[in-house]
Amino acid sequence: MKKLLLLFCCVLNAVSYVSAAEPVKTKLHSGFAWGADIGGAIDLTGNDMSTLNINAAFGYRRGVIDFIGIGAGMSSMVSNSARMFPVYGVLRSNFRTAPSLCFLDARVGCAFVNMQDNSNHTGVYIAPGLGFNLAKGKSFNSYLIVGYQYVNLNAKSESGFNIDGLNYACVRLGVNF
Repeated sequence: MKKLLLLFCCVLNAVSYVSAAEPVKTKLHSGFAWGADIGGAIDLTGNDMSTLNINAAFGYRRGVIDFIGIGAGMSSMVSNSARMFPVYGVLRSNFRTAPSLCFLDARVGCAFVNMQDNSNHTGVYIAPGLGFNLAKGKSFNSYLIVGYQYVNLNAKSESGFNIDGLNYACVRLGVNF
């Protein structure tokens, strides 16, 4: 565990060094912004609820805030017919006014879950992540986010599932305009 923590710190240090060393080309523009991303999430709780995800959000950007707004998504469980619909507020920032390689992505809201036995549940949705900018243009930027998702879901069924919270490791590939 100590070696893993040391490796994580070394990678984070190297990424921040590369991010700080790159020349400042342009400032981020301010105003209305919107975007979408797709990805997948692996269930870490052993409930066989891994998902394919699609999300969309719209909001505003200015200064150190790369994006602040609201978003919604759909997560389709791969191994069964359950669906999850998160609705959340999103904050994305690199904590600088100039463009950088890395940024923080935080999403908080609620998730509406339709289980395979046709029961409906609602739970808190939390999804922090570390993002990496891939390409930037005058009117768009693409990114990759590696993160974690938690859904506070308590669901039991006679058909065999007993869920007490869902924990996911997730990857999202997206674009902002």
